[in-house]
Amino acid sequence: LAAGERVRDLAAGTATSAAALAKSGALVVGCDFSLGMLKVGRGRGVDLVAGDALQLPFADASFDAVTIAFGLRNTADIQVTLAEMRRVTKPGGRIVGYDPNGFSLQNRIFMGNGPLRLKSFSPEERPIRPTDLRAKCATAHLHDFSSDYFTFQNETTTKFEMVQSRLINPIAKGPLKKYLDRWYFWRAVK
Repeated sequence: LAAGERVRDLAAGTATSAAALAKSGALVVGCDFSLGMLKVGRGRGVDLVAGDALQLPFADASFDAVTIAFGLRNTADIQVTLAEMRRVTKPGGRIVGYDPNGFSLQNRIFMGNGPLRLKSFSPEERPIRPTDLRAKCATAHLHDFSSDYFTFQNETTTKFEMVQSRLINPIAKGPLKKYLDRWYFWRAVK
């Protein structure tokens, strides 16, 4: 991001990502439907606005870039969310995000519908395959879609995180990366 660019951070929550983006000098507006989360995020140096991803409270073509971190997994309708993100982005603007990898074996087990689904995930939280998101972006008239797999360690070290960092990350290379990395960063252009 460049200084002075107008950026909207969708699903901003407590404004952690929005505050990090603002360090580049960008003018960041965080947006989330949870008033409680936004209240926690106040004072992080970014503007915060209550709004629903399915009907954003912003004018057409009003942002240079739109970001969403961990957000698509929670939206009620990804296609409508992408269309709204496109609507508020200027022509040639970027839309970027990261989401749980739907190809990841761990995500399919622990975020799927089976008996091992972790109770810490809300009912709507589901992993998304990058290939499915590419198709949805194309339907929303977004182009130049690309994605990269990655895994990071959470601040809280759980048994799950220890298995990831000590056993899985070292072998998550080549063709296995797609099935072992839990997240992917994606980007598209309006």
